[in-house]
Amino acid sequence: MTEQHAARDLDELSEIVATIPRKPRPVGITRLGGDIVLADDFDVTQERGAQELDNLGKMSADAVRAQYEAAAKAFEVMGEEVKDRIDKLEASLNEGHASMKLLAEAAAAIREQGKLAHLQIAEMSGVTKHINTMCAEVMKKVAGK
Repeated sequence: MTEQHAARDLDELSEIVATIPRKPRPVGITRLGGDIVLADDFDVTQERGAQELDNLGKMSADAVRAQYEAAAKAFEVMGEEVKDRIDKLEASLNEGHASMKLLAEAAAAIREQGKLAHLQIAEMSGVTKHINTMCAEVMKKVAGK
């Protein structure tokens, strides 16, 4: 997923979340026989109609609550998916840090090998110079000079 795609998805999700009301809007309610009945556009003069509306209202309220619960669960599932992605990113990041540490250790070892090679070459150069000097002296002696 590209960063642009992820940012667009996050913006869309933020817009959706912004439309979710934080508090239910207050409505007028009337108690009818101990049960709470919404009084908006409702004629409480017919007791039988009121009872049917109570049942219908309860079913509607239950259905609405179930829909909100389903939406909340869907958001929780999305949250778990995001958490899983974050965990994978953290694991990848930790692996990257471990790789960087290994690379730094390898670079330090290479430097040490370079220093050792430099010292060995310098030492051999000194030995070679000494041998060349001795050879030149021997050749002078052999040549009789």
